[in-house]
Amino acid sequence: MTQRHPKVSIGLPTYNGERYLAEAISSLLSQDFTDLELLLADNASTDGTRDICERFAREDDRVRYLPADRNRGASWNFNRMVAEAQGPYFKWAADDDTYDRAFVGLCVDVLDNQPDVVLAFTQAVEIDGEGNVIEKRGPTNVAHDDDPAVRFRRVVMDEVYCYAVFGLMRAEVLGTTGLIGSFAQSDRVLLAELALHGRFVELDEPCFRHREHPGRSMYAYADDRDRQRWFDTSRDGTLTMPRWRLGVEYRRALTRAGSRLTTTERRRAATTFGPWGLANGPVLGRELARTTMVRAKRRLQR
Repeated sequence: MTQRHPKVSIGLPTYNGERYLAEAISSLLSQDFTDLELLLADNASTDGTRDICERFAREDDRVRYLPADRNRGASWNFNRMVAEAQGPYFKWAADDDTYDRAFVGLCVDVLDNQPDVVLAFTQAVEIDGEGNVIEKRGPTNVAHDDDPAVRFRRVVMDEVYCYAVFGLMRAEVLGTTGLIGSFAQSDRVLLAELALHGRFVELDEPCFRHREHPGRSMYAYADDRDRQRWFDTSRDGTLTMPRWRLGVEYRRALTRAGSRLTTTERRRAATTFGPWGLANGPVLGRELARTTMVRAKRRLQR
């Protein structure tokens, strides 16, 4: 079979996603823009996910099914698709969200015509488990400024919804980042790093339908220790310090992207860490106290 080189690669990671998976896949394969591939990364599901993925792969040659022998965590499952992707443009998609037919084409037009833009996405509506619209979200783009230091600061400091992580990205730029890290809020760190490389564009059309339901990972793994294990199944989660880790990863993101910035831009971006530390001081203190207690208890048990 001749290897395809589509313009857009879409990576859909899933684990036991059978309830909404077929609907999510159908909305992506029904896009007006058809020069795409869809990668279905199944993290060793135990429900009917495999059957659904294999059926779509048989029916549409744009679909590639990527099974796994065991669940290695969400971070690994997200990131392995970036290496598999063939297109110059890449996006992730969740196994419970859906898209209007125009989503991909609108985002392609932005990246084709604005070379300083690294990520394009549309506004979103929230839907419930049955697909009914709950509310329309307003604009969430905080990384539209021409100044990379301003973009970085706003992504780090403004607690907006991270819908942009499901936008269309330049794959070459994405490949230089830390991708989805094995820690909570790694999507926000990725967006902060991408913002150092270029602008984001958010289109007014609400073409992204983001599903709210009890099975979402943020609800199913609400405790940060459980969430750590969800990101990386090799971790037990007992010594996790998510907000401390977040601060460290923001610094690493700036270090990785810093070579493309001027010295002044790097310094101005780094001034974000002072206000961030002050704003997060109480949480940082609680995490430090909790971890200190866990370590002391372990020493006593030896």
